[in-house]
Amino acid sequence: MSNFKIYSLIRCAENILKSSLDDSRSPELDASLLMRAVLACSREELLMNMRMSVEDEAASKYASLVERRAIGEPVAYIMGEKEFMSLKFRVDHRCLIPRPETELLVEKTLEFIGSSRLSVLDLGSGSGCIAISLLKFSSGISVVASDISLSALEVAKKNAEIHGVFDYIEFVEGDLFKPFENRKFDVIVSNPPYIDIEESLPSSVKYFEPFRALFSPWGGLRIPYEIIDKSPFFLNSGGALFMEIHSAKAGLITERFRRAGFSDVTVWKDIAGLDRVVSGINKW
Repeated sequence: MSNFKIYSLIRCAENILKSSLDDSRSPELDASLLMRAVLACSREELLMNMRMSVEDEAASKYASLVERRAIGEPVAYIMGEKEFMSLKFRVDHRCLIPRPETELLVEKTLEFIGSSRLSVLDLGSGSGCIAISLLKFSSGISVVASDISLSALEVAKKNAEIHGVFDYIEFVEGDLFKPFENRKFDVIVSNPPYIDIEESLPSSVKYFEPFRALFSPWGGLRIPYEIIDKSPFFLNSGGALFMEIHSAKAGLITERFRRAGFSDVTVWKDIAGLDRVVSGINKW
């Protein structure tokens, strides 16, 4: 029997992560999550067995996971999954990690959809978390999930299979609206790249997550502006655009919505009180 006690391994990992990371809000949580991944157990099971010993093989595997986290690799990539809208999504280096603030984007889109049978375009789908969540929490909608990255779409397709909605999503590879000539939708929803290339980011984001899923030229505005300007041509009259934004750019984004002809332009704040989602209605 090994002498490696669970609690001592976790405490050691916490100390390593505290001294190594510049972006971990909770080394304690990271250390516990990695141990749960090794033992394939729940939080409650881990707490109940903290004084138990683990085999050498498990201790070695845990050490390797901690080492990956210590150099900055996000926990979601190490574990291979991330919870979003109370659903678990497969994630890896091919796609952006779903963020809690993006749930607001889904929630506001769902409020607009209601019980209507609408067509939805998820522009820049990544892991597919938005498209899949919309299908899981509404009925009767048709969804297209598009992305410029074929490898990201492969992740989205796998997630759609896991959640039983693969047959209800049309997956399209392409750059923004280029694949959709002569097509219109009732809703366009997008969490586009909106970060300035010069902006300071935690190393786990900057060096591990896909560059083109994060950054946009023109101070983070070029891609959001293009989506706003072109959306009216791909929306039915009365359709809506919902977009996640950089909180510092809310004024510029809302002005762009209005210039593009959107009405009822609304800014929605996330749980931290930051401007996070903008929506507008197409009156063309």
